[in-house]
Amino acid sequence: MSVQKVRHKTTWAGLTLAAAMLLTGCSANSAAEPTEPSTDSTSSSASAAAASDSASPVATATSATPTTSPTSAEVTWAKHKFANENFQIELPTNWKIEKLKSDQYQSEQDMAASFNIVSENGRDLAEVRTGYPEVFDITVRPTTEENTLIDSTPDPDGKMVNYAFISYNGSPNEAWMMLTAIDPETAPMWEAPLDGPVYPGGTGVFQGKVDNKAVLPGVDSALKGTERFEAYTKTTEYKNLKKTMLSFKQLKATPGEQEVTGGNCVGAQYTYDLGNSGMSCDEAKAFFSKILKQPISTGGAEILGVGACMLPFDAEPGYCNIDASGGKFTVTKK
Repeated sequence: MSVQKVRHKTTWAGLTLAAAMLLTGCSANSAAEPTEPSTDSTSSSASAAAASDSASPVATATSATPTTSPTSAEVTWAKHKFANENFQIELPTNWKIEKLKSDQYQSEQDMAASFNIVSENGRDLAEVRTGYPEVFDITVRPTTEENTLIDSTPDPDGKMVNYAFISYNGSPNEAWMMLTAIDPETAPMWEAPLDGPVYPGGTGVFQGKVDNKAVLPGVDSALKGTERFEAYTKTTEYKNLKKTMLSFKQLKATPGEQEVTGGNCVGAQYTYDLGNSGMSCDEAKAFFSKILKQPISTGGAEILGVGACMLPFDAEPGYCNIDASGGKFTVTKK
């Protein structure tokens, strides 16, 4: 599968989130030898022991024989930690991790990792990249033609790691499985490409493309377009890849993400005075980002029933009002 290239772009009214990434496709020159994730499974549904991402070009891997013998319908899963154990995903034990060279935009070195997820038959399923700079707010980019959202799962914590299987601008020829900062309600109206996931301390990429030429196991090759992609969602491979994407987890908190309410916290672009909001740093940043997905008018944006934010400008702080609690926090540009 291949991956789109996106750009980072900053404006006073909101930072356009787009994790800059490599051109479509993963070359053999940049990829190291595939390695299998480690497993220490006790049942088909049990998680496997973590296989940490190595600093060497080839990931080390160990394996242990499962205590049960899975049938053809069962899948054993392995945990894979990466980027100095800042992140973790879970994937089937017969899939492999193939390391890639990081690009120049992955500037957060401690949180940077680059690799492909490869199926048991050697097909590239998705590309994962972390370590792009932290961005909290997103400038609205409406599309000229509505996207087709084939499948989606919103972030259960209401943050900025949603899942989408989407075909852009009504195109019948290709679709993308991905983690994205854009929630499912907004995704159909968002200009391609959707912004990648936002996590405390940075942004990333986790996506893979399918098209009419791809050989999709369990899908009739005569099917084309949306009908083909919808058929793919019923296959074991699709369900496993979606589960792998949704397993993405940040294991370590960044310095600005203390779980406190009240007081100040610092991000890459803004400082937050949490005031009487009753929110943690992470919650305030997510709230600020969600509001700023809305159209900006006279320096602010609002979601009815959620709250409103006025943007900071130069040395003047902005602020957010929370409808649910009646609380307020302020935001200042660094």
